[in-house]
Amino acid sequence: MSWFILALTTAFFSAALGLEQKRLSDKATPLLLSVLLRLWALPPLLIIVLSVHPVWQVQPQYWGYLIMCSFFTGLAAYLAFLAYRLVDFTLAFPLLNFTPAIALLASWSINQDHPTLLGAIGVGLIVLGSFWLVSSRHHNTLTPLQRMSANKGIAAIMGVAALHAVSGSFDVHGIDASSPLLWTIGLTITILLGSSLVLLVTYKASERKSPKLHWYSAALGGSIVLMTMLFQFLAVHADGHVAYVLAIKQLSVILAVLASWYTVRERPSVTRLLSALVMTIGAIIIGLAH
Repeated sequence: MSWFILALTTAFFSAALGLEQKRLSDKATPLLLSVLLRLWALPPLLIIVLSVHPVWQVQPQYWGYLIMCSFFTGLAAYLAFLAYRLVDFTLAFPLLNFTPAIALLASWSINQDHPTLLGAIGVGLIVLGSFWLVSSRHHNTLTPLQRMSANKGIAAIMGVAALHAVSGSFDVHGIDASSPLLWTIGLTITILLGSSLVLLVTYKASERKSPKLHWYSAALGGSIVLMTMLFQFLAVHADGHVAYVLAIKQLSVILAVLASWYTVRERPSVTRLLSALVMTIGAIIIGLAH
């Protein structure tokens, strides 16, 4: 049951990360923000890793999985950038909630990790509830799905969901070949290097006029990035099925809605309350199933 608590903690930090990224969105471009947050996350992560692992011992296959997952993450970031240029964010974002469902199939084929019937039902309820919750702003909730075949941007965002699911399935092997901490720092460094390279190539002079991002904001955001990754990998390492962990992580949508309701005093609609209830029932079923 420890994996469930770790996955819930991941959901908490994931919600905090979304809110922080939204708050900082006018301070820098998404790519620059990604680089700055990971840059600030790296020093404390190095201190933690060196205190726990003075000598870094990893199995040879660690490097192959690291390169593979870094490539998947980078390709997912590129497809997301492409998707958000081609289609409205509110149409594309709900489709990312299918990631846990795709992860069920990916983990089944890659890791031979067979879910229980109850677990699959729980994942399905969370996917359904989270999709319903974030797409409820449209007059027709099924609008994102209806436009999938006719819009390349929506097809691209489904590619992002698939890449995250496949990468999550390979995370298991990377963690087994090292540890959650060493896997976290490996991905942090490779993603930081890759993002920095892309930033150097694509950086525009106009971006230099972006408002200054204070160091404490970057440090806070970086810490949240670090905690989100670390607790997700700890949950997977604690015998958590990848799809189950990713599904519980989707509860961050509920936490973000509650935080938004508390800060702006916006009363949630009946649809959102029902969506949150469906997701909660799904989480309880997953907890009982594994």
